[in-house]
Amino acid sequence: MREAKYPYKKARLVKSTAKFGWYVVFYAWDVQAEKLIRKRILIPAEYKTDSAKENWAKETIVAINEGLAEGYCFDASKKTERRLKEEENQELLLKHIIDKYINHCQNVLRNSIKEIRAKKNAINEFFKWCDEQGYVFSYLGQITSKVTQDFFEHLLSIGVSYKTHNHKRGKLVHFGNTALRWGWAKCDKNPFVTVYKQRTDYGEKNIPFKDSELEAIVPYMKENHPYLWCFSAFIYYAFMRPSEIKRIQIRDIDLIKKTIRIPYLKSKVTKFDILPIADPLVEIIQSMNIDAYPLNYYLFTAQRTPGEQPLNHSWQSSHFKQIKNKFGLTEDHSIYAFKHTAVCRWYAIEKDLVRIQRMCRHSTVDMTARYLKSLGLLIDEYQIGTLPNL
Repeated sequence: MREAKYPYKKARLVKSTAKFGWYVVFYAWDVQAEKLIRKRILIPAEYKTDSAKENWAKETIVAINEGLAEGYCFDASKKTERRLKEEENQELLLKHIIDKYINHCQNVLRNSIKEIRAKKNAINEFFKWCDEQGYVFSYLGQITSKVTQDFFEHLLSIGVSYKTHNHKRGKLVHFGNTALRWGWAKCDKNPFVTVYKQRTDYGEKNIPFKDSELEAIVPYMKENHPYLWCFSAFIYYAFMRPSEIKRIQIRDIDLIKKTIRIPYLKSKVTKFDILPIADPLVEIIQSMNIDAYPLNYYLFTAQRTPGEQPLNHSWQSSHFKQIKNKFGLTEDHSIYAFKHTAVCRWYAIEKDLVRIQRMCRHSTVDMTARYLKSLGLLIDEYQIGTLPNL
């Protein structure tokens, strides 16, 4: 990006408690006044929650700062500010929407490298197919429901599984929804939402471990792969996702209150949570000597001590593969199966859907019930042994 023509002060978010609420403020050069002028942009009233406001502000701040760095200013003689507002209201070309979307996923949603790659692949695959079919689209609104449905029918015709079909659909639906939400596209409807999900066997991956398997696997991991065992313990005792564990910093752990704080940017569901820490996990964290490191250090790193850079996205998979090979586990046994194992064992004792819902951070009890059913649980709720004989 070239050097700016005019002085400026970068945009920032102000969480004002005044009547008009939060806003983004920046300073740009006024050519006629020959000085910096303060500009304030109120966050639209449609964004109600703090997380929604912060997401909107981050996206807006990035756009403003890019413009300031490129030399935007207030110039009444050229109607610069009016022209910029007019440009903001214009619909973006698809190629620009895609760039903005990927930037949004990286810098606002903080998606993992793996997730961003999956989203890019789904978008590229769709538009490559469109090119092969002779479709040329400049704007999102030009894509029809028939085109999207034809694309997914094509995927099924070449042998793509229902699960892969649904994953790609989810990525493209999110792409369209994000474009509409941020005003990058002016169409009335997301063209990808009309594609139906295919039925799949919910929970066919990450099969829970049997007690006999745990009796062999856990001692082996503790002795031969202790760092991997520590990582796995967070999955088992805190019901955390691997991507969340890798983003946890020292500041997020409170050993006095025995809690782990999961900021919304570190959570898969972008929702703030505080989880209790079970006593066995407290002992594991204490053994990591976290008090000796700065609060901004990540708990897990490639150096196997807290540090400035988190683990890469594939670390746990590549290391757990050695365990799978050692004990002859199937592809459906992943390290995330430790969470499903914990759920099964806990439910067998407690029979408490609400507590499991809270630990799993499901939005509803119904979601938890579907999850438990997929693990072969809740069977006791439907026993028919007491049905009288005819």
